[in-house]
Amino acid sequence: MTPSEVQLLVEMGNIIYLNASGSVIIWVLYGIFILSATIAIYLCLENSVKGGPRMILVVCMIILVLVNAWQYALGSAEIPVQIKFGLVNTLNGGLEDQLIGSAMAVGPINEQLDWPTAISLMLNDGTVIWRACAVWPHKKILSYGLITFMVSNIAVNVANCIAQDIHLDSTTVIILESAAILISFGVNLTATSAIGAKIWFHHRATRFLYSNRKQKHSPTIRILLLLIESGVLFCIAQLWLAVFQVFFTQKPATFSAFTQTFLIVNEFWNGILPIYPVAVLILLNLNRLPLEETIHHNSVVVDISAPAARR
Repeated sequence: MTPSEVQLLVEMGNIIYLNASGSVIIWVLYGIFILSATIAIYLCLENSVKGGPRMILVVCMIILVLVNAWQYALGSAEIPVQIKFGLVNTLNGGLEDQLIGSAMAVGPINEQLDWPTAISLMLNDGTVIWRACAVWPHKKILSYGLITFMVSNIAVNVANCIAQDIHLDSTTVIILESAAILISFGVNLTATSAIGAKIWFHHRATRFLYSNRKQKHSPTIRILLLLIESGVLFCIAQLWLAVFQVFFTQKPATFSAFTQTFLIVNEFWNGILPIYPVAVLILLNLNRLPLEETIHHNSVVVDISAPAARR
């Protein structure tokens, strides 16, 4: 075996190793997603789905299950295809031709992977906007602004996927990818901030009703705190991915430590994307109280000037 063939074999091994590592993450997170989706569907059937917004959310979750199954199938097929065309099928040109043939065989799979990720991201952002509009039902300006933001988000994500499918120049693709990440981050940050503001106003209006030390927050506050915490964590993860994306585009090394880290982080991100909307649906069903019906305390005037006498 010549030194060039050894180098090609090492390169192929690195590719298979990276994809295998990513597949392990995909399989684990897909299992978590299927479990959580099953729980969410069971709770929806048990509690009965009522109301247009909740019905739309359930439909989006079903779409999310189908899209995630599509992504899982593509990710699972990548390694067998690489091994078959890169190592099993021998060509007259040797390992170099086999490596090229493997890349060509995997190409259609990689091109399809952009769409499930984009759809999951858009459904995720739509869920965040829905819950923000639900806790501010009378703020039409906020709702219209978030919806406009979401329409821009959808347009940029679709344009990004199309640009990669038709193989536009790398500069355009990088710009669209960066724009998609930043707009999605802006959507999540704005919606999460709106929910955070609602928590603060609601807590100020009702904290005297929950003075018992054993119950620090009202049930409504506990639900919203879970949502705001998960929203903040999601924004942090998205910002972290954006930073990785910027540095990744500036590092041409194919198998550097940073590149491997970025690919692993990217697979983890793709895996947790569909879990968040399902978690929101589970929270709503466990508490049996939709967000748009939980917060009406701010419009009620409570007389606290004469507290009840102790018995």
